[in-house]
Amino acid sequence: LASSCSLRLSLACVLLHDVIDGRRIDASRSEARSVLRHRRQLCAAVAASAAMGGHVGGQYLLFARVNTLRCSVDEAARRLLADGWEETEPLTGGPSCAAAAALARRCRSRAFARDELFSDVLAFPPGAPLRRHPLMRDGGLISQDRASCAVAHAAALPRGWDVVDGCAAPGKKSTHLAAKLAEAEAEA
Repeated sequence: LASSCSLRLSLACVLLHDVIDGRRIDASRSEARSVLRHRRQLCAAVAASAAMGGHVGGQYLLFARVNTLRCSVDEAARRLLADGWEETEPLTGGPSCAAAAALARRCRSRAFARDELFSDVLAFPPGAPLRRHPLMRDGGLISQDRASCAVAHAAALPRGWDVVDGCAAPGKKSTHLAAKLAEAEAEA
């Protein structure tokens, strides 16, 4: 890619991230066209990195949190399966486990895995067409990295608490805390 065009490294990284993340890229600029021309090779390189194991492959997985205020994890999985997605082996050891590497090798496919550590988190391969799925549009799934999802789980707030998030923008962790509080109230 670097030899075929005069692309600044910072722009190349942003465009590469967008390709891996499955976002649409405006092809009106020559820089974007260069990245799009090499899309298949870039996804193959990401998959090859994942195949080598370790944390590299896990970095490129896409994570989405099921908004349990809108639907259950099982309902989200059923809707994905009904739309032709395939559920793969769950992530048992986080984003560096063998299941994560296998999922990352399925670049741009319609596959997902449950996360055994965070019960409301689903993992997707790089470039999965997730952003256009109705679950994303109706708020049933929220694109959120795994580390951010850990906050609400680690807080383990007892029922009845009021929470003020003074840094909320756009509020993904806040809505996650609200969902966890609602679960605590429902269990009582």
